[in-house]
Amino acid sequence: MKRAVAPLVWAILSVPIAVSVVRQGDPGDRSPVWDVASHALNGLRLADSISRLDPVSFGKELILPHHYPPGHSVFQAPFYWVLGRTHAASRVSSAVGLVLLVGLAVLWAVRAGADPVFAPMVILAAAASSPRLLMHAAVPMLELFGALGFVLFAALYLRSLEAPDDLRRAIWAGAAATMVYLTTVNYAIILFAGVAVYEFVRGDARAGLRALREFWIGYRPINPWAGAVLACLATAWVVRITGGWQYGSIRLQSPRAPVSIAIAMRVSNSSRPVRSSGNTRSAGPSRSMP
Repeated sequence: MKRAVAPLVWAILSVPIAVSVVRQGDPGDRSPVWDVASHALNGLRLADSISRLDPVSFGKELILPHHYPPGHSVFQAPFYWVLGRTHAASRVSSAVGLVLLVGLAVLWAVRAGADPVFAPMVILAAAASSPRLLMHAAVPMLELFGALGFVLFAALYLRSLEAPDDLRRAIWAGAAATMVYLTTVNYAIILFAGVAVYEFVRGDARAGLRALREFWIGYRPINPWAGAVLACLATAWVVRITGGWQYGSIRLQSPRAPVSIAIAMRVSNSSRPVRSSGNTRSAGPSRSMP
């Protein structure tokens, strides 16, 4: 019981820190500038399109006009609905992200066997004494949510290592990695590279190639998902070499949007049963923890 209550208690104790952070990030009479303004405006536009129940506007605001993935905007939207169309709503969403980050880090540490009292104290002290973390928690920026996605992925990935043949755990870990990509592409590339190197070092290369072949079976030409994904990737390539284009109010200037759609569709298709001669998960090497 003590281990189960610890994350909740320490998440609650982090609320005063979050409140202080929100006050610190108040721009006063000044308007937000640069990336802070861009991220806040993206979230506001997405929230407005959902409130109007306008699917066309929703699609445009979700993927087309912006150079950033939509994950952060989706997280901000409920705060605009509750707190109104103010800059404070976007700042509160970042402060809540800080509380979630502390609670998730504590949960992960306690589940890993750390002391349920000492470990949360260390995590909370680290969060409260990190100028960079508090700075990004005071304004609507992507770094905090990238860190939140990293911690969530690490927890789910370790669970998948405990049961290498459990496909559901692997899918949840993959979904967390996709969440990181749909929030901040740069951090996701670091995450993907690190996991790839780790799996390659720990695994058998031939077994890994068999697992990779099983995974990519879903991209056979007769699969409509494959056609849609390949079309998105082709669009991204054209945007990359041409610099994008604009039709009326619709602009497509970054390859990230079609690539994000392709990854989201691939993850969605991964959760469906795949016709195969064997188990995709078991085709790879055993990945139990040492």
